[in-house]
Amino acid sequence: MPHQPPFSSHRPHVFWRVGVTGHRDLSDSNVPNLRSAVARVLELVGNTVREAAAGEVAMATYAPAGSGPTLRLLSPLAEGADRLVAKAALLSGYQLEVAMPFAQAQYEQDFDPESVTEFRTLLDQTRDGPSGHRVLAIDGSPADGREKGYKAVGRFVLRNCDLLIAVWDGQPAAGRGGTAEIVRSAVAMGLPVWWINPATPHAPQLLRDGGQPLHVAPDVPAQEAALVGYIREVITPPQMEQPHRHGCLGRLIHHACSMFGRQSSPLEDYLREKPPSRTLLGGVYARFMRLVAPVSAGGGRATLPAEGAIEHWWERNCATATGLSNMYGDLYRSSYILVFFLAGSALLAAILAFAVPPSLHVAVAGVELAALLGIALLVGANHLYRWQERWIQYRLFAELCRKQRVLAPLGWTLPVRDIARLTTPDPPTRQGAPHEVEPAPRDAWVAWYFAANRRACPMPTGTLSGPALSRVQAIGKHLVDEQLAYHQAREQRSELAARRLAHWGDLFFVVALAGVILRIGMELMHLPTLAVTLLGVVCSVAPTASATFLGIRAYAEFELLARQSARMQRTMADAARQLDALTLDRPLASNDLGNALFGVTAAMLLDIDGWAQLFQAKAVEAG
Repeated sequence: MPHQPPFSSHRPHVFWRVGVTGHRDLSDSNVPNLRSAVARVLELVGNTVREAAAGEVAMATYAPAGSGPTLRLLSPLAEGADRLVAKAALLSGYQLEVAMPFAQAQYEQDFDPESVTEFRTLLDQTRDGPSGHRVLAIDGSPADGREKGYKAVGRFVLRNCDLLIAVWDGQPAAGRGGTAEIVRSAVAMGLPVWWINPATPHAPQLLRDGGQPLHVAPDVPAQEAALVGYIREVITPPQMEQPHRHGCLGRLIHHACSMFGRQSSPLEDYLREKPPSRTLLGGVYARFMRLVAPVSAGGGRATLPAEGAIEHWWERNCATATGLSNMYGDLYRSSYILVFFLAGSALLAAILAFAVPPSLHVAVAGVELAALLGIALLVGANHLYRWQERWIQYRLFAELCRKQRVLAPLGWTLPVRDIARLTTPDPPTRQGAPHEVEPAPRDAWVAWYFAANRRACPMPTGTLSGPALSRVQAIGKHLVDEQLAYHQAREQRSELAARRLAHWGDLFFVVALAGVILRIGMELMHLPTLAVTLLGVVCSVAPTASATFLGIRAYAEFELLARQSARMQRTMADAARQLDALTLDRPLASNDLGNALFGVTAAMLLDIDGWAQLFQAKAVEAG
């Protein structure tokens, strides 16, 4: 029986990660001023993170921590800027994490004996209890080119920090992997850079999009205020807009919720969720699909059991969100199936009221009333409990975690900007105080909560080669195979459902057409009234059933889902061939594997975005 991780819509602890890049050769005369400038920004960052975490909204979101937020400094510990910042961070209470471009013995060949002693002393500061050191050696090789290794470790630092401190003279890089190239890459990916020029350490600048200072004013207070605003924006949960009020019933329900204090943010809802449970209502969709298209939709493939803290971290998040998403998805889809049938029943009862004897009028009206009340209850429950919204948002978060589980053991991550665009297509530029920012979209919490978990997730340690790469490759292949099986089953089931519903709709339409023609003939022939009445009932039932089946077929978008799955099968097949062709026993094979997996997850991200856009506009309505 496959391992099932425990349910946990857990609250992450507050973490903040600072990376460092900079020159190895620093003038002795500049070191004291540089040390002071670095200590100042580290203290500013620490104080700001603690203040933001102590805010009322943040305290209600994050897990309580007796010792406060955790601050991390990620450094390759090369000579010069790397070690200067690392020493200052340790004095400021930061945890030290180290990423090396090569194995330790090879890396130490770049240092003289005195420097090696200092390097090892700093490495000792990374001990994380009995579990070992917070140190990772990337699979670079000096024989393959030291610049390649330094570039790889620089990119690793960028992918695993929230702010980069760059001790840089502003000049172009002397070679690949130099400080200038790292800084350019950081601002290109949207990572803020705190630039300290060794010649003018008293005038740092915050570089953001385009590599330009966020504020043109050169004064330090303006730069520090910009940094503080950025940190608060990242740490503080977004203030989200109120739910959209569709129709009069929706407005009435949301007004009542507001009056009785029942309004809550989607993030608060998620953190308060209990383990998913089966309900009688939620099973309607499954039973309907077994009738319409009795094909297994899951592919029958179990998730590869997690190993290590990183995999368990993302598997737990994914399993929790997946279970909740499935529950709310069943409720939402069952409700619209029932709404279509109840609407058909109400229409049929209204028509039959003109055909049945007066003694049955009350009974027929009762059926119509019951159907209409049933529709009102289902629509009201959708507005009140937001089944559709929770289904889509929890599914988005689950898919982000599923993909991150593949990338995280390599120290890679999903594209931050693409994740933000999933929930906020055109994010506003935020330069003012937090209270001046307009409410974010309802699903903005997904990207924020994912980022909070990504910051709190442990960093990979050990050696990024050999068995570690084979394990990541196996996870990637399993994900691709899982997606292939899922989309093959979904395409088959969607096509079958669309075909059968279309056939049933056409069949009832033909029955209705034939019935009308036959009824006209019976009327002309003056046949018994009872026979004409019974045929009239058939002529009422048939078009109603036809409209119901064709309406469900159109609302469920079976054809579009089938086309999406067919496209994803081709994408996954290409990804499987690419993963099989990788050679993992050569230097920096982790980069090749990371690029391949990044491409797979990016394609899956586009697919889930298309799916979300498809169903976000399909709220359950009474009309």
